[in-house]
Amino acid sequence: MLHLIMQTQFESAILERIASGDGIVLMHANVWMACQQNQWQEKIQNLQQQLCNVYVLSDDLSLFGVSKDKLLTGVEIIDRQQWVALTTQHAVIKTWH
Repeated sequence: MLHLIMQTQFESAILERIASGDGIVLMHANVWMACQQNQWQEKIQNLQQQLCNVYVLSDDLSLFGVSKDKLLTGVEIIDRQQWVALTTQHAVIKTWH
């Protein structure tokens, strides 16, 4: 499953629906959740340990002034074309608002 995390924060209800191997795209202001030394760091790292792939859009990084050196290790920066490719690789997509 591919989870598109938009305009929301990780809540337990969301975390309970993310399974091992799922893809997670942190979008819009949620790119901050993928940064080092913030309140979400442990939750993102736990998801990565469950073999979840965590992505951020390069456009959103630029928009919110986040440099790639601030991202947690293992978070992948993707462009819009790669995002579209991810949506075709996953049979189920869940958008979280």
